[in-house]
Amino acid sequence: MNWKLATVITWLGMAAALLLTMGDYGMSWDEMTRWDSGDLKLQYFERLVGEGGSVWGSAGANDVYPGLFDLPLAAYAKYVGGDRVLAGHLYTIFFAVLAVCGAGLIGREVGGWRLAFWSSLFLALLPRFYGHAVFNPKDIPFAATYTWALWGVIQVARGMPDGKFRRWVGAGLLAGLAMSTRLPGMIVLAYLFGLLAYRFVSQSIPTDGRRWRPPPRSELLDGIGGYVVASVCALVLLLFVFPGSHVNPFASSAKVVSKLHDFSQSIPVLFRGQVYDAGTTPWYYLPWMLLMVTPVWQLLLLLVGVGFALRSIVAQYLRKVWWPADVLPLGVTCLGFAFPLLYILVTQPAIHNGVRHAMFVLPAGAVLMGYGLTQFMDWIGKTRRLGLIAGYVLVSGLVATNVFTLIQLHPYQYVYFNRLVGGPSAALGWYETEYWFTSMADGFRELEAWRREQGLPDEPVKVMVTGPLEIAEYQLPDGWVLTQSARDANYFLGNTQFAGHLLVEGEEIVVIGRMGLPILVVKKLPSLGPTN
Repeated sequence: MNWKLATVITWLGMAAALLLTMGDYGMSWDEMTRWDSGDLKLQYFERLVGEGGSVWGSAGANDVYPGLFDLPLAAYAKYVGGDRVLAGHLYTIFFAVLAVCGAGLIGREVGGWRLAFWSSLFLALLPRFYGHAVFNPKDIPFAATYTWALWGVIQVARGMPDGKFRRWVGAGLLAGLAMSTRLPGMIVLAYLFGLLAYRFVSQSIPTDGRRWRPPPRSELLDGIGGYVVASVCALVLLLFVFPGSHVNPFASSAKVVSKLHDFSQSIPVLFRGQVYDAGTTPWYYLPWMLLMVTPVWQLLLLLVGVGFALRSIVAQYLRKVWWPADVLPLGVTCLGFAFPLLYILVTQPAIHNGVRHAMFVLPAGAVLMGYGLTQFMDWIGKTRRLGLIAGYVLVSGLVATNVFTLIQLHPYQYVYFNRLVGGPSAALGWYETEYWFTSMADGFRELEAWRREQGLPDEPVKVMVTGPLEIAEYQLPDGWVLTQSARDANYFLGNTQFAGHLLVEGEEIVVIGRMGLPILVVKKLPSLGPTN
């Protein structure tokens, strides 16, 4: 099989699927927040260009996130004047496909084009990833840039002890892109430093029974110089999109990361039927949610992949190979997947919305899934040809099942829960479901269609909604009016998230749901107004 061609087809197929169906997805509550942040950054840079150095470092508030996503969108809206929702969704799709490509290229480094194919496919099939690929302006871009930065770390590892700086420059720029999306991307610089330190230690370990010896002076200087170059490239790139770094990039970045750790402490989280503040969820919140929202068969492949990866790495050290060049890409992949999760477990930052804040590790996780599959198939193929065929038939069936699930949930793939929970229908009242409130667009469309079916006149109506009012107002049909009073409203659109659909009594006329999970309920109210 031509695995390279299959991989490219997978990339193009995901891009085509998202582009052809993007009109079905509504607007998420975070999109307007990113608009505001981008506009503020653009205003600052315009002043910086127009007024000169006196403006440097004078950026205002609302600058927690760097602007790799926000700034181009703000510039497009101001200087081109196009539809910002459409542009934002196209931009998010670009990053989603970029993440799938990045997972594939890491897979290629670890195990060739066969692994590249499975890594790309397994990431594209993850409902929690695919479901965010149109409208999530923070986590999808960070997943893409973090994945490519990991690929950059692998390139540096493969090049050692190459004294040329091109690999360090490339890794630094990719780390800068990750930092320019979300500041925790600076962890990639820590990976590069750890790689450099490990290289020197491994070179110092005696292999002939003699005492420890220092690494060659030239290699030491080249390595330190390369790391400095990479760090400078990353920080310079950050300056172009993050006004908050213009005073002191180190202090500002550390301050922002600290703020991100705690700023969502009071956000309500529905977890296992109880409502918590995000800062008080049980310590196992994230691993539990990862177990609940990942298809079971992909979870099993992930565990198999981790097992095979550990076996490969340990085998090198048992043979006293202290710089195992052949498995370094695999080691970097494991580090990129496991370290952020371990950090979250240890530090317990305030996170919410299930696995959303850890979505950036999913591409590396998909590579490990693919590694588990390929290693297992190789093991079977050595002794049982029929077993190998049966294995691929089984995996093909499971892939088809995932595709069917994505179609069933469309365009709400991110509300997926696996059979350990009982499926999406069993999650209602137990876990957060449609927390982005993207169903508002569907609700308005369905209500308009219902009114046409009823032969009601095409005239303004008053509607009451749950969720962010600015999102509802942006998508409100022409002439319709939002109200916060059930007594004045003709209709009520209630998202089932946190039982919002139960806030107002009325006649249910439309229920939008997927796989047994009601997502949004539209009710006709006994309004005092003239329109019913």
